[in-house]
Amino acid sequence: MSHSHIAKKLRYLPLQERQKIKWERSHKVNFYEIDEEFLPEAPQFFSDEEFRQIRKHPEIKNFILDFYRWNKEVLWLVNSTSHPYISMQQTLARQADSHIGEVLVDLGCGTGGFCSQLLQVDGKAIRKIFAIDIDWKALVEVPEALRQANYCGKVALIQGSSMSRLPIWDGSVDSVVSSLGGLMYAGWWFEGGKLVAQKRLALINCLQDINRVLRPNGCLAFSAPKPEPDWGAILRDSVGWLIKTGRLTELYKAIRYGVPAKKLSAFMNRVERAGYAHYLCVEEWQALLEQTGFEIISSSFGECYAKQGVVIVARKA
Repeated sequence: MSHSHIAKKLRYLPLQERQKIKWERSHKVNFYEIDEEFLPEAPQFFSDEEFRQIRKHPEIKNFILDFYRWNKEVLWLVNSTSHPYISMQQTLARQADSHIGEVLVDLGCGTGGFCSQLLQVDGKAIRKIFAIDIDWKALVEVPEALRQANYCGKVALIQGSSMSRLPIWDGSVDSVVSSLGGLMYAGWWFEGGKLVAQKRLALINCLQDINRVLRPNGCLAFSAPKPEPDWGAILRDSVGWLIKTGRLTELYKAIRYGVPAKKLSAFMNRVERAGYAHYLCVEEWQALLEQTGFEIISSSFGECYAKQGVVIVARKA
């Protein structure tokens, strides 16, 4: 059907219906099939107008740049040498696996590390993945990570954030996951390119939007540090594990790149102290989840992340 024909058809529909159709057309993402010969051509990233407006905001621009640097210089290091980071992903994957369903959103997916852990636990039911991250260079690596984890299904690559409405239709996904990811950095909320909420209120808006995209009884599974985590203990756990398990190559990497990585990670502490990142106890998370239409299925504290990790699986009530 031609564009002119579509425009004439829309003209005769009620305003609310026209607006809904236009929104759905502008938020159509491309899915790609993962197989042994994945993507003979370069994948397309979906980035809606809202995100393009958000990243122009001076404060958010600096925040995104900090994450770009962290993903480039630090993410590969923690994925290969940090026992606390890896154990957090594994714990969340085990607790969430039976609730994931067929259509999954990974909010703050990075290079696809958590989905890979989930697929190693089981994840056989997953047919579609919305991989969402602010860093397109990290998104580039997601398809290969899924292929190496023997994933057989579709993936959509979305450059976006937890700071505005997700470019996903209402009630269309089975689960949303965020492993030390986008959910805990939902410190700003934008509508129409304008900043309308910050700090805890922004997190509430994000949780409400996650509720919107989930199907009835859909699952939200996420992990985050406890309030005021002891980063020194996390570092000691990581180094101690490498020594104990005799991983000398990884130990060398941790020593060689550890100091620069610590400096590049400092911005995370700053935004948390300023209230734009959410390191909460289980009771605080429970209150917020109940307020935004969820009920907790399972929760744990202290089982991972050098005994400072919070892991929660909740259901859309």
